[in-house]
Amino acid sequence: MKCSHCQLEFKESELFKEVINHKELYFCCTGCARVYALLLDLNLESFYDKLNDSTLAPVTPQDSMSALELEQALEENNKGDFILNLLLEKTHCNACLWLNQKVLERLKGVKKVSVNFTTHHLQIVFDKSLNPKEIVQKIESLGYGAKIYNAKNYALKAQKEQRSYLLTLSVGFFATMNLMFIAIAKYASYGGASYGGASYGSASYGAGMDKLMQRNLDLVSLFLSLLVLVVVGRFFIKGAFYGLKNGVLGMDLSVSFGALSAFVYSIYAMLVSQETYFEASSTILTLVFGSKFLELKARLFANEKCLALESHEIHSVIVVENGKQIEKHPKDVAVGSVVWVPSGAKIALDGVLLNSASVDASLISGEFKPLELGVNDQILGGYVNVGVPFSYQVSANFQNSRLSSLLETLKKSFLEKPLIESSANKIADIFSKAVLFLAFVSFLLWQFGLGGDFEKALMVCISVLVISCPCAFALATPIALVIGVFKNPLIVFKEALFLETLAKVEKIFIDKTGTLTQKEVLLKEKIIYEEFDERLLKSLLKVREHLAHSAILKTLDGDEVNLEQIEFFAHGLKANYQNETLLVGSLKFLNAMGVGIKTKESANIMVGFAKNKTLCTLFILEERLKANAKEVIQALQNQGLELEILSGDNESSVKECAKRLGISKYHAHLTPEDKAQIISSYKGVCAMVGDGNNDALALKQASVSLGFEKSALSKSACDILLLEEDLSLLKKAFDNAQKVYQVVLQNIVLSLIYNAILIPVAMLGYINPLIASLSMSGSSLLVVLNSLRLKRS
Repeated sequence: MKCSHCQLEFKESELFKEVINHKELYFCCTGCARVYALLLDLNLESFYDKLNDSTLAPVTPQDSMSALELEQALEENNKGDFILNLLLEKTHCNACLWLNQKVLERLKGVKKVSVNFTTHHLQIVFDKSLNPKEIVQKIESLGYGAKIYNAKNYALKAQKEQRSYLLTLSVGFFATMNLMFIAIAKYASYGGASYGGASYGSASYGAGMDKLMQRNLDLVSLFLSLLVLVVVGRFFIKGAFYGLKNGVLGMDLSVSFGALSAFVYSIYAMLVSQETYFEASSTILTLVFGSKFLELKARLFANEKCLALESHEIHSVIVVENGKQIEKHPKDVAVGSVVWVPSGAKIALDGVLLNSASVDASLISGEFKPLELGVNDQILGGYVNVGVPFSYQVSANFQNSRLSSLLETLKKSFLEKPLIESSANKIADIFSKAVLFLAFVSFLLWQFGLGGDFEKALMVCISVLVISCPCAFALATPIALVIGVFKNPLIVFKEALFLETLAKVEKIFIDKTGTLTQKEVLLKEKIIYEEFDERLLKSLLKVREHLAHSAILKTLDGDEVNLEQIEFFAHGLKANYQNETLLVGSLKFLNAMGVGIKTKESANIMVGFAKNKTLCTLFILEERLKANAKEVIQALQNQGLELEILSGDNESSVKECAKRLGISKYHAHLTPEDKAQIISSYKGVCAMVGDGNNDALALKQASVSLGFEKSALSKSACDILLLEEDLSLLKKAFDNAQKVYQVVLQNIVLSLIYNAILIPVAMLGYINPLIASLSMSGSSLLVVLNSLRLKRS
């Protein structure tokens, strides 16, 4: 499909639609759209007729972003501050991201800066006194670029980065390989080799080669090395310059200093006919840049699930109004509107079906699951219509739809760094400064204390700088965390830091009703002691959502009535109707309210209804454990986790459930406040698993909380959402967290061992710059490959 202005071909998904003069047009960028509108206003629309088959360059504005784009991208939080989500460009390692974060944090008016190290997503929270344009200008002053963060911009950036990196790497390898051949020719000409001041042959440098030939080869080496320095080295030199400008010492400085030192010294050596090290300078830059390219590929590979979901953001739906089909953005569709869904279209908004439908839920679950739904069935955002067109009525606005909520959660999940990642970044920061100091000390020792050989001292200094790898520390956590968070599409982490907390959990507090037991209870018996108006009980039960209430409501007839003075209690409800006092709840609650009850509690759920303190009816309901509850509980216990049931149900019911599952500790008759108190009194790292309906207080008190997403309160109260009513997801969440945490610790230990061994060896002069650059690249790749094991496990 072509852009309506520049006439260049694009995929339909890369274009956005604008309606101008009742005509649907497609543009590749806002610049093209603005120029088209301008030509239209000036009555110059005939310009496009004159183009014929010619194409234009897309309109790229002088500034990275217009004020209008920035204004449209701004969000406001509940504190009245602005939130701006940007995509950083022209970055090549984590140090670049860290630099932007630190500099923006110093900007007046900025309250918080968060960075996703895998997607380069930068979120800035700032007060309204700061112009967002100043934020973009500050980023550009550092030598980087920024765009509004969305899936399309990220995909375009990734493609551009890969092309640029691949071209740069090709130039670097071409020049470096030729430099190595030249070096081999020099050393072979005299039957020996020397490197870093250490002689491995009997002849002196250049003894077997004609002086003119040697000079010519040196000039070719100079040209090739300069090519690598300009094409490849610019990434590191630019990063080092802006880092020093802002007081940041990082890997870029180490690599740049090492490569430039070898290059400058080689020019001097060439002029005085001594051994040159042009190949060392180029090899350092090319190999380290090669590791950066592989890191880029690994980052994109690890982040593919997030990109896949974000690419499914839906920008238009068809709304039926007065018999006409009108295209609207999902944000503009009101609750109660009727949406028509053609075959193959994605559902953006949650709703209730007006006719039968066949849909695919694989976007959410990760597996192709065709579902056959009927009239009045719920349909969720993220489903895809795989059958005939159908209509449904919208039940929630776009912000509260399932797809929108999941996308928003995923975008924010990596903006808060886990403690272990923050620690690794701090180690990398301290480490960079320490390496510079050790390299300087090495130079002084070899220059003034170990022979006074300047050439040898310089090579040792360069080797120490190059072999150190702070990026291995910085890479220790992000890739592993991304893979872990998106490992199972049915487990959604609101923030990546919750994955680390989950791995450290020692004790699990778990709710019984709806969590360990099935969502539906069976009505075993209904005992009527006194005739009553079923409409009163129906109206009172509908006030609060509860599993027992749902089962009882199925047996009641009549319309609802308007109740007065409704009061909520931990285990029951109270209301008035025409001067009569109505009570419904557990036997314990009814007893406490003065209702005389002689029936004893049993392992079943017992709900009574009383009018004016006289018991009218008693419902006996049976709970059933979830099919895999016992296996999941035993598996968690085998991992060394302690479990404890917290329930508001009666003692007999909770005791029976605990006995069947093999859980020794349990509490019954708990109010929400009681649950919260028990959890807050626990001193270790704990998790709370609940259905969210009356566990909100307890969920917030736990170190980390898990709940099933179908519960409305779980969406806001829980840190980790389980998207299906399958208890095995609980075990998978713990298994995944522990595996990721182990890999992160392994990465940090590998980085520490690598540097602890090789830096002293380099300081002693046993490693030359070529081997140092190979080792540095290898350490980064080792960490990346260790993280990618999670993808296959």
